[in-house]
Amino acid sequence: MKKKTLIFLAALSTLNSLNNEVKAKEYPVEIRHVLSNNNAYYSSYITEVKTNQDVKISSENTGKIEFILDYGDKFKKGDVIAKINTIELESKLREIEAELNILKVDYEHKKELYQFKKDLFYSKSISKNDYLEQRNHYNLSKIKIDKYEAKRQTVKNKIEKSTITALFDGIFVDRYINEGELALEGTAIAKIVGKERLISKVKIPIQKYDQLKEMKKILMKSDKKEYKADIKSLINFVDKKTQTFELVVDMSKSGFLIGSFVKAYIEEINPDYKFLVPRDSIIHRQEGSFIYLVDQDSKAQRVSVSLGNYYGDNVEVKGKIAVNDKVVVNGSEKISPGSSLKLWN
Repeated sequence: MKKKTLIFLAALSTLNSLNNEVKAKEYPVEIRHVLSNNNAYYSSYITEVKTNQDVKISSENTGKIEFILDYGDKFKKGDVIAKINTIELESKLREIEAELNILKVDYEHKKELYQFKKDLFYSKSISKNDYLEQRNHYNLSKIKIDKYEAKRQTVKNKIEKSTITALFDGIFVDRYINEGELALEGTAIAKIVGKERLISKVKIPIQKYDQLKEMKKILMKSDKKEYKADIKSLINFVDKKTQTFELVVDMSKSGFLIGSFVKAYIEEINPDYKFLVPRDSIIHRQEGSFIYLVDQDSKAQRVSVSLGNYYGDNVEVKGKIAVNDKVVVNGSEKISPGSSLKLWN
């Protein structure tokens, strides 16, 4: 009996040793799950939000700036955005009008003389030369009036244009002169941009041309917002160096700021990198990159992968994996294919 008891205890001890040995071969690893790479289903192209209402304002005449909006000021269509002093122009206008009044009096006098001598000529009371001389005086006086009328209108137009009003709703983005300074005729004094007609011009690879021809809208995104924009046009011209064409997108109602950078997203028909895994799961060796997956028996399975773009702590990959597969992110340095694993998240 004593001998049987000793044999039983020896067997039990051996079994415990075997169990401990098995447990010792279970490698503790941290795991995560393979994710679907939504980024892989879209190609993105960075672009800038611009306005095709980008205008430099020039002075129509020489004069001091009485009033001008400041950088960042917003305005509505018809608002005064700048005003040039017109004292000298108004003085010049008065001189022209005074001279014009004198010319009109002279014109009426010459007109009467012309009519008088015309009657005398047809009654054969004066010579033809006397008649023609008076007609020339009359015509010259009329030409002088027309000339001064044109001068007056030019000055009046300049006075009118000295008050510069906005042709559209917009923003005052720059000014090149301050109030009280002299603005010279024809020189730029400010720059304004409109808020009504915003666009983005996106450089797209020519391989996407046929796909975009069938599209009416395109997804535009910034870090915090997105917008489905109308496609205005596809420019039928390919840049030889970049092999891209230009896509023009209507951003008028997008709410994006002028000058901000956004991305245009185009759906990929056959994406390559469908999956995301933590970058810590990637093991790099001379023969290539791979990860360890955990199979249904908690065994390590080595899978070769190709790497794409990085997104924060994740990297897009392609390989023989599936969404929700368990991937080792910590502890992989001690394991090999077929190793038994003890999982912890």
